[in-house]
Formats: sequence, C-alpha cells, structure tokens
Amino acid sequence: MSRLSHPRRSPSHTPHRTVLVAAAICLASVLAACGAAPTAPGQAAGSSVPAASPSEPAATATATAAAIATEYPESPPRPLHPTIDGSCDNAYPCLGLLTAGTTYTEKVFSPQIQFMVPTAGWENLSEERGVFGLSSTTAPGDLIVFFRYPDAVDANGQTVDGVSGSVADLAAWLQGNDQLDVTTPAPATVGGFDGVVMDIRVAATAPTTVPHGDCPTRVCVPILAGHHAGATWDMSSAGTETQRLYLLDAGDGLLAIFVDSLDGTTFDALTSAADTILGTVRFN
Repeated sequence: MSRLSHPRRSPSHTPHRTVLVAAAICLASVLAACGAAPTAPGQAAGSSVPAASPSEPAATATATAAAIATEYPESPPRPLHPTIDGSCDNAYPCLGLLTAGTTYTEKVFSPQIQFMVPTAGWENLSEERGVFGLSSTTAPGDLIVFFRYPDAVDANGQTVDGVSGSVADLAAWLQGNDQLDVTTPAPATVGGFDGVVMDIRVAATAPTTVPHGDCPTRVCVPILAGHHAGATWDMSSAGTETQRLYLLDAGDGLLAIFVDSLDGTTFDALTSAADTILGTVRFN
C-alpha cells in the first residue's frame, strides 16, 4: 500500500504516514501501498512462499501459506485513534486541515496543483516535489495522491524492463499483471491533462505473500514506484484495498493519481468525492 509516507507512505520515502499506513498507505497513504519481503532461509528469491526442496515436501509450503492466511488479515487495518489536527509530517510544509469551498494552491509539487474540496473531511500533511496527497479525516487511511514519473515494478519492487513511460504502455502492463484485477482503461482528463483511468484490486488468484514489515495482509502486490527530486515513492495493493488510478500525460512525463480506499469498503463514496475534487484541479 505505500503511502504517503503511507505514500505507503521517507528517505526511501514511502510517502509518509504509512502512506500512509497500509496501501494505504501497506495514504494514503493517506496515503492510505507493499514492498517485497527479504528472502528467508529455504525460500526461493521472488517466491511468495518458502520453496519446497527434495527433503521438504510441497505440503510444507502449503502449510506455511495456510498459517499466513490464519495469522494475517484479509483487509488492511485502518488507523486507530489517528491524530487529526492538520500537523505537517516531519519537516515538510503542508496545507493542514482543508476548509470546504476554499481554493488551495500547493507550492512544491510540480506541476503546481490548484484545487478545492467541496466539503470538510480532508487534510494535506506534506507538500513534496514528487508526491502530493489528500488524506480523508472521515475514513482514515483513504487517500487521493498525486505522483510524478511512475514506473512499473515487479513482485520484488524492482523496475520492470521494457515498459516505457507512456500512458499506453503502462496501462497495458497493468492489465497484463495476473496478480491484479484491472478494469479496461477509459479515456480521462484531469486539469487539462489527458490519459486513462482504471480501477485496480488484488486478484483472487494472487499468491499468499511471505509476511514482512510493509505488508499487513495475506497478499500484497507492488504496482508502481517512482523517483523524483531525491525522493522515492511506491504504491502497492494489499488485500481488499481498492484503487482508482489515473495515468496522465503531463507533457514532460507521466502523472499518476491514486484514489485509494484502504480496505475497499469506502470505494464508492471515495471515488464520488474524488470526482468532485479532481473536477476542480488546475495545473499551473
């Protein structure tokens, strides 16, 4: 889930409230995305459960997967008793708690974003060159996050070779990822930038993930990552987390916007609110 650092999620800057926890923030994350687990003894690199050896029957791997499924939840947990006071993350500037009907212009993200929230219930906890996110205060963990220069990443969080930075190539790669259920990309425009929009969630057939610190659920699937102005971000999908992704051509590279329902239960209400907010966006 990476956010705001939850952007899942920070020096490697999983955007910042774990980003903000699960995918989010896994912010997002806020922002409220999940990195790859370190290889454990007896585990094949890149595998989702320990590999069986001649002396270790496949039943062991099956038992391990079953144990993970029992111990770890299907849905990312929402933050308990979050502090909602508009205070900025770490040393970053931020807009804090947002007032309904007020037009805001952030000062750090590029391209600069002007927007309005029509109702209360949102805060911005950091402004950064490559990441800008709005966190829901009514459904903590839900996010609307803007990212620059997204790259496709594999199950280990490594950049996938051969996938260009075009809207069409990245959308096609996402649709071909058998660990994700992705809707057919539809044309979309936000703030004058054209591209596509699609909905994403973990496929029912995705394998159980070996648990690790960034993955709070039985299954986590890395989606995109990026690097800009010294910061690194990543977004993944965890368990029942459900995301709407806009991929837009910003002229000098791609702009990704994640509308992220942390556990999937708020997806309809969140995307309805996001439609209204994104309808006010202007890029300067």
